[in-house]
Amino acid sequence: MGNQTEFALIKLGAKAVPFLMPLLEDDKKSMLAAQVISEMNPLPLAYLDPWIAKALDTRKPARERLAALRGIAALGPAAERPSEALHVLLSDSDPKVREQVSETLKAVRDPIVVERLAKACQPQAPQFDSVALNSALCLREIAEFGPAGRAAGESLTPFLLSANGAERAYGILTLGFIDYAPATPQIEQALDAEDWRVVYAAIRAVGWLGDTNATTELDNLASSFWLAELKKDAAQVAVALRSSRGRVERGSWEVLNQGERQDPAWVITEGVRGQRSSCPSNRWQWQNETFTIHSGKDETAHSLRFRNGNLWGELVGTDHGEWGGTLTWIPARGQPEVLDRDNVRGMDYDNDGAIVLFGLAHMGFNFGYALKVSRNADGTWTQTEVARLPGEPEWWTRLNLDRVAVLAGNKVVVFSPREGILGVASCASK
Repeated sequence: MGNQTEFALIKLGAKAVPFLMPLLEDDKKSMLAAQVISEMNPLPLAYLDPWIAKALDTRKPARERLAALRGIAALGPAAERPSEALHVLLSDSDPKVREQVSETLKAVRDPIVVERLAKACQPQAPQFDSVALNSALCLREIAEFGPAGRAAGESLTPFLLSANGAERAYGILTLGFIDYAPATPQIEQALDAEDWRVVYAAIRAVGWLGDTNATTELDNLASSFWLAELKKDAAQVAVALRSSRGRVERGSWEVLNQGERQDPAWVITEGVRGQRSSCPSNRWQWQNETFTIHSGKDETAHSLRFRNGNLWGELVGTDHGEWGGTLTWIPARGQPEVLDRDNVRGMDYDNDGAIVLFGLAHMGFNFGYALKVSRNADGTWTQTEVARLPGEPEWWTRLNLDRVAVLAGNKVVVFSPREGILGVASCASK
């Protein structure tokens, strides 16, 4: 169908549905027909009961039953309650019908589907995985249900305890968006997290949940948090919680922004999109210290040599961009040991080990973090996250008093291996 034909059929409304039924029977053309139905105003709800009856009638040809299920799906959440009758088709003898009824029940936001999705969606990402893609995808499916997905809440609470910051943040966003009130106390506690991604998610979630008890902590974040974008978010949510409505309106999970589809989780994977700090002098100020950050070489390998006690060998980090990288310990004797699998952007000595910067900015992903990598007495290694950065580390330098300054997410962030992120440096002179 061309754009003009689609527009005409949408304007015809329910009168056009009989002409669309043959297209709904066609596996390749059904999506276009369903799109036309979904954009009708008002929706052709008069066809809902006949479609349900046809889908349930095992004497009908499979193509007609599938067309009916696709038509119901096009009606979206408006068809949720009547579609409960379709539950029996989840065990239909025809595999195509079973598959389509699952998609249909998902489209109408039926709770039976969200419960199944939630049980299959559990934390699984390694601790330092900055994307946690599998969890992001399955939680997105559940979040799209909005409050209709509340039945999934209890099954998703393990995400609140995930050691992976991205997973924890995704889980908090989803629990808040589906309005799962029992998670409110734990989400409120997450406002104090060290990982800015978790704080970002918690700010959004307490707003959707209408957690007025969080206003004092939001005020504190709005006045003192190190990341300006989150300060702004916290202030806006605090205002909404104090309003007569007492909460932040949800809207749709996914929205169009400048022609691009976005959901609240995009910040977690794409980092903070602030404007680059302008400082022509390249002289930065942090408390009483003034420093410069020199442009580093685009190195694909970094190394540190150790010759002290059981620390006899070399730490080697590689950075191959989209192809990944590794941090590897190569002992003077014995086999190499891969400690982390991520792009190493830089490293420096730190007492019994090293501070290592990791990150990547590529194809919609933009993340960065710093680990303290320590050698234990028994010869094993421990990796501890000391700073979750707002984007890929670009240039960096060591300061006095055990401080590191790094350009990441268009900001010069100062952190300490012992205290975490301390703040954002300002330009010392214009």
